[in-house]
Amino acid sequence: MIRVTPLPLLLKHPFRIAHGTSTVRNNALIEIGTGVGEAALPPYYPTTFLDVQAYVESVSDLLESALLSNPLDVEYVINQLPAGPSPAIAAIDMALHDIWGQQLGHPLYRLFGLNPNHIPVSSYALPIPLSLTELDEQLSTILHFPFLKLKLGSGDAQFDEAIVRRTREQYRGLLCVDVNGGWTIDKAVKSISALSDLDLVFIEQPIRPEENDEWHLLKRLTPNNRIPLFADESVQGPDDIIELAGAVSGINIKLAKCGGSARPSV
Repeated sequence: MIRVTPLPLLLKHPFRIAHGTSTVRNNALIEIGTGVGEAALPPYYPTTFLDVQAYVESVSDLLESALLSNPLDVEYVINQLPAGPSPAIAAIDMALHDIWGQQLGHPLYRLFGLNPNHIPVSSYALPIPLSLTELDEQLSTILHFPFLKLKLGSGDAQFDEAIVRRTREQYRGLLCVDVNGGWTIDKAVKSISALSDLDLVFIEQPIRPEENDEWHLLKRLTPNNRIPLFADESVQGPDDIIELAGAVSGINIKLAKCGGSARPSV
């Protein structure tokens, strides 16, 4: 059985970022036999549910054949997949690994030699608040979290800075910010300088993702910046990493972007 169904995720609170506000995330659930995978479909990325559905239907014969083997050769099947939407390929990857773990009778973390007690700390993301009062309300229940990520890019650079300063007044844990491309080069230069004393772990995607050359310009305009800059939307494949070499300190890797563990060459 191969099936693709909508997976709407209703958000507890409206999630505001530079791209807009979401109250639901419409992902896709892929079932391959007893294996399950999820395709993340953020509204500011190009892949839709129909794209995922069409791709899975196009490779259904290959996936049906894979179900007949035990143990499943996951790497072989993934490498037979044609190029297509990365979220769909990632979800197929998840479902195939799920089957593999079931066949061998062990959870994937054990098959990969991982220790669940040593999982790196992940960040808890806060949406852009409408006011500092709303920010105080958001923070009131999560100040015990070890790592927070603040969404910025409100359209008002001074308000963005105020969000970070207000948070730092109350919170002493690990703190980073994600602008989702909401600053111009000029605003980024000024804001990076303004936030330099707030002990940020990194600033993620401060500028628009369309032109990777702008990252190198930003690097030249902020020669004394000590806050690591990370790219997210700017990195949609390996070629982008090469273009950004020397301009960023790191990148945000997502399964929905890289297509899982063994994405086919395009």
